[in-house]
Amino acid sequence: MDPSYYFYNLEDWNGTDDLDLQGFWPGNGAISHVSIWGRDDGGPPPQETPEPGMLLLLAAGLAGLGLARRRRI
Repeated sequence: MDPSYYFYNLEDWNGTDDLDLQGFWPGNGAISHVSIWGRDDGGPPPQETPEPGMLLLLAAGLAGLGLARRRRI
């Protein structure tokens, strides 16, 4: 039996409703894999995540400011 592919438009699916995947091959098997993917709708680009080095530099700067302030008091 050759594999079959079924494609559905889930544009109106809210992401929480159940999907009923039954009756594709009555009496002959079941679904083995389901893939759900999206497409680019032209929305805003994802925000970049700061690199760990940048966060370390920021933390070191804040610690230095805290130590400098503590020495003055």
